[in-house]
Amino acid sequence: FVQFMISPYGAVIQSRIMGSTLQMPEVELCVAKAIRDWTFPRPKQGIVIVQYPVSFPVIALPMLAQVASKEELSP
Repeated sequence: FVQFMISPYGAVIQSRIMGSTLQMPEVELCVAKAIRDWTFPRPKQGIVIVQYPVSFPVIALPMLAQVASKEELSP
């Protein structure tokens, strides 16, 4: 699962993988980085910490590994 923090302005200011059975660190890092681009409506109570499960169908795993390895090479 992933944990992320939403700022009082609705931006994700931190995200990290808290547990995974994927065994693909490059994909996990890619997911955590992508979540940092998410935005939400402004929370009513300031900073919000969310824990959310993320799952991928088995058929998508080879494609995910290929995309993640290409992103590591980009500047």
